Amino acid sequence: MSEIRTQKSEIREKYLAVRDAIPSEQKEAFDKKIFNRLIGSITYRHCTDVLLYASVKGEADTWMIFEKALADGKKVAFPCCNPDNTMTFRYVTSKDQLSQATFGLLEPDASCEECKPSNFSLLIVPGLVFDKGGYRVGYGKGFYDRYLSTFEGVSIGLCYSKLQLPEVPRGRFDRHVDVIISEKGVYAVNAPK
Repeated sequence: MSEIRTQKSEIREKYLAVRDAIPSEQKEAFDKKIFNRLIGSITYRHCTDVLLYASVKGEADTWMIFEKALADGKKVAFPCCNPDNTMTFRYVTSKDQLSQATFGLLEPDASCEECKPSNFSLLIVPGLVFDKGGYRVGYGKGFYDRYLSTFEGVSIGLCYSKLQLPEVPRGRFDRHVDVIISEKGVYAVNAPK
């Protein structure tokens, strides 16, 4: 295993415990602040579609975003993991169109329309920890790094402030997000795409 992979694995182990230790009432309050910061952003107001992930235990809640985006008339898409280790996003209008799939995550039905993102698309990127440069330690499969390498819209990472680090280890294929939103603020990243 490479040194970077080892370092990321150690970070995952440590910060999963940190994230899991956040009391549920505090997490709920953090989630509301993150949600309000996101929907109050110019990026959200001007986007036409939101590429979202189905949050799982411990992650910043994305279901409030899903419901708000639909209510605001935006198209919402969720990812499907493909056998070639790429992702495709498909539009969803109801949670009923999602079912458990790869890695135990919720994915859209194959019958859902495929999303073709544009410069007006907003991509919400999962991650366990983020650094000041917008780089992240995710869950180790590289799906979002591959997707970000060609994505032309704005990418945002949602992160609790306890999970923001000065710097995370990164490899040559790692990609950063454009903005990080935590319960404490909105942080624009000044790294070149």
